[in-house]
Amino acid sequence: MTYRAAVIGCGGISRFHTRGYLASPGVEVVAASDPSDEARARYAEEFGIETFADPEEMLDAVKPDLVSVCTPNPTHAPLTIMAADKGVRGIVCEKPMAMTLPDADAMIAACENAGVRLIVSHQRRLEQSFMVAKALLDSGAIGRLLRMEASIGDWDLMSWGTHWLDIFRFYNDDQPTEWVFGQVQVSDPKKAFGHSVERSGIAKIGYANGVEAIYQGGGVAHGMSNRLFGTEGVIEVEPCCPEGIGGPIRLLNATSGGWKIVDIPDEDHIQQPFAREMATFIQCLESGAAHPLDARLAREVLAQIIGIFESSRSRRPIKFPVQIEDNPFMSMLEDNEK
Repeated sequence: MTYRAAVIGCGGISRFHTRGYLASPGVEVVAASDPSDEARARYAEEFGIETFADPEEMLDAVKPDLVSVCTPNPTHAPLTIMAADKGVRGIVCEKPMAMTLPDADAMIAACENAGVRLIVSHQRRLEQSFMVAKALLDSGAIGRLLRMEASIGDWDLMSWGTHWLDIFRFYNDDQPTEWVFGQVQVSDPKKAFGHSVERSGIAKIGYANGVEAIYQGGGVAHGMSNRLFGTEGVIEVEPCCPEGIGGPIRLLNATSGGWKIVDIPDEDHIQQPFAREMATFIQCLESGAAHPLDARLAREVLAQIIGIFESSRSRRPIKFPVQIEDNPFMSMLEDNEK
């Protein structure tokens, strides 16, 4: 069969979703929506696809099988829930899946009740750099995993940190979280994807199997880096640059003779993960298999972020599972404005 896909939001990230669909056999992108006349015009000029100002009008008119939600973060929950009620088969929501845990739970419940598959676009799991590093890790190249580290300069937890926390879980076989501890800068926030975000932050995460992870973002970080420490060695991952060119992986262990360069396949390391995301989504819809970007996995990443914010607010470690109703970072901002 041919799957009909529609995209809600015509901003920059929508291009990657659209190209990902177009690269998947048996998928046709039939429409996109955005309230901005300018955004719709740019999208239509690039893809030659019909556009709508209102997403609900679009879904009613074209009746798609698949929907991508590529809108500002605070709108992810209501738009996903609305799409689930329209009879679609699958929804791809941009990360982070929601601003609060109750919203994430409502999204999952709405999709499960409607028989809709929901995945969240942590597509970095499908980037060659990280897949090769994971294969090295699984092969025992550095022994048993002990600690993971990652940093991202000039970005926040909700925008890019969410990728790192998901990659940590990917490396560590989605082990349950036991605790988080962190601090984020509440003063002088900046704007990203429709809401205020921290300028810098640092966090430590503990998992059920004893592995720990350290994240640094924003002003306390520089560039992008990723290291995995094991009982018998170290793996360094240099993720893709903005141009989509993947950097090398470096391996150090007892037999490597110093740092050894591990090459990764040559491809567009930004666009290709989206193509894999969409292609595997179709496969999972047809087979019923679990998807590596399932919404329940993304919900755990959001719980870690909310826990880090709560740790910063309460100035204590946060044990899991967490039951936090608000977004502590946004609440701290509101308190500062009083």
